[in-house]
Amino acid sequence: GWGFLLPYSLSLSKDVQKLEDEVDRLETLIGTLSQEVDELELQVNRYEDLNEELEENNAVFGNQLVQLGESNEEYNTQNERLNTSVAELRHQNKVLGASVEEKIRMNTWLNETRVRLSKEVSTLEEVNFNLSSTAGEYAILNDELSDELDRLDKVNGNLTDQLAELDASTAKLKSENDRLSNLNSELGTILSFLDEQAEQVAETYETLTAFLAEQIEENRGLLLLSLSSTYTQRSTSWACGLRMIGIPVNSPLGPDNYNIAIERLKDSFDFLCLDLPTFELFLAAQYNSGTSPPMDVTLNEFMSAASEYTTEALDYYFPRDDNGLDEEEWAEAVYDCKNLPADKKFIWEGQPGS
Repeated sequence: GWGFLLPYSLSLSKDVQKLEDEVDRLETLIGTLSQEVDELELQVNRYEDLNEELEENNAVFGNQLVQLGESNEEYNTQNERLNTSVAELRHQNKVLGASVEEKIRMNTWLNETRVRLSKEVSTLEEVNFNLSSTAGEYAILNDELSDELDRLDKVNGNLTDQLAELDASTAKLKSENDRLSNLNSELGTILSFLDEQAEQVAETYETLTAFLAEQIEENRGLLLLSLSSTYTQRSTSWACGLRMIGIPVNSPLGPDNYNIAIERLKDSFDFLCLDLPTFELFLAAQYNSGTSPPMDVTLNEFMSAASEYTTEALDYYFPRDDNGLDEEEWAEAVYDCKNLPADKKFIWEGQPGS
């Protein structure tokens, strides 16, 4: 009777088996879910920890936000200062730009100056070469100057001797003046005696004449000594004034300074009755190969020639031998060269030193 249930039983067994399989699968899933739940609990716990940590971080971040706000205000203040500094820097940049332009102009000027200085250096090198080339000429001039100095030393020695003689003559003149005063007194006594002894005049006339002639001769000598002293002093009176007018002593005089130097000689030459044009011929023959007026001579050459010329004139006016004027000629001229005949005045003829 129950056989009809067999198919249903078999089908039910299959369903039961399926259910059992499904139960097993569900149990497996439940196990898996349990594991996942455990894991989720762990995750929840971890998230709770993280949440607490986040809350703490939020609190920290809140504080930091407050600090950031304060810092932001400070940064704004600093930014304003920075903007001010930027504006100032822009202004300084403009100033610097102007300075750069000025530096560029200066650099251009310096380059031009460098070029100009280079040209000047070239010119100076050329001048230096010319100076070097003239060193030999200066050496020759120096030798000539040394010779001239030797000659001036000789002339100075002669002048020193003459001054010594003049000093001695002055002393002698004073002594003779004193003696003449005494003689004048004695002459007065003689005249008184002659008045008293008229009858003896004839006998004493020759003696008196000889005595007076001797006195006249001595007086002439004294007058010539005095005149020589005066002429010697006037012959050098121009020298100091000529040295003090500021003319370079070793450079060519040129027209202006030459005329000044000639003008300085005029008074002395007039007093000594010396002819200036003749002196210029003497100067030209001495230093300038005969070209007159010799305006290219130096002041030293001019003064040396003037000293030599006046020395020759004095040697002629007051000779130590027979080559010049004598006492009679001076007496006839009343002891003034202006009263001498033209052919008796000093005139240079020939070469210097002759």
